[in-house]
Amino acid sequence: MVSITRRRFIAYSAGFAGLPHPLRALADRGEGFEPPAPDAAAVRKLASRTAGRVITPDSPDYELSRLVFNRAFDKHPALIVRCANADDIARALVFAQDQDLPAAVRGGGHSRAGLSTCDGGVLIDLSAMNRVDVDAGGRNARAQGGALTIHVDTATQRFGLATTLAGCPTVGIAGLTLGGGMGLLMAKYGAACDNLISAQLVTADARLTDTAFPLRQRGFELDIMGAWAAATDRARAVRWVETLRDNLKPLARGLYVNQLGETSEDLVRTAYGANYARLAAIKKKYDPHNILRSNQNIVPA
Repeated sequence: MVSITRRRFIAYSAGFAGLPHPLRALADRGEGFEPPAPDAAAVRKLASRTAGRVITPDSPDYELSRLVFNRAFDKHPALIVRCANADDIARALVFAQDQDLPAAVRGGGHSRAGLSTCDGGVLIDLSAMNRVDVDAGGRNARAQGGALTIHVDTATQRFGLATTLAGCPTVGIAGLTLGGGMGLLMAKYGAACDNLISAQLVTADARLTDTAFPLRQRGFELDIMGAWAAATDRARAVRWVETLRDNLKPLARGLYVNQLGETSEDLVRTAYGANYARLAAIKKKYDPHNILRSNQNIVPA
């Protein structure tokens, strides 16, 4: 086992982008490499901002919390973030990257290869995020990322509903679905992934990418409307609206695309913000000639 301090790690890392280094080779293979310990002040800061819990090796429940289904993998994370919501997941990802630590995600913890834990890194634990809400009329369910097969089965059976899930009740539905999801109802209803309608994702850069709608921060919507009684007053009313709008622009943090009284590529770009580029790529794939353009139009990339 190679032992290395944080200072030495930073010093060695400068050479990682260049010629091969023995520590680089070990790190690439995931062998014999001990990640730097996380900064204690940073851990306290993370804990203060986490709605769930941050479990460290000195916590009384650390030993039980670090265990996974396959006990052949006896790994010791530097800390376990037991997330309560998607924001906790994002914070844990940012922390891991800021501290140069590996990260592993545990839904049900059933990875046969032990991939739902790690040594010396951040274990993002979704076990507390196991809520399942059933829409009996719509015949669908919304489940959090840490829900297990037993949680979904228990919730849906109350309404006489079921879907393809694992044969083992403690398998997490997230990992199951990502891998396809073989189950007892597969012959009739397809794999678990065939029954997935939609999902909210947290990307590696800690963004929550669920829909193209970008207005997720708190704020107010301001509608500006002008009216006129005589046709000769129209130009003056429109000018008043445009002037007020332009004066308020420096205070704005976006705009709602459905409330646009006029359209232009610049306005639509503003409405979708950072999501516009991906929408333009999708438009190019499905409507490269911009046939469907009588709308708040997104120009094909």
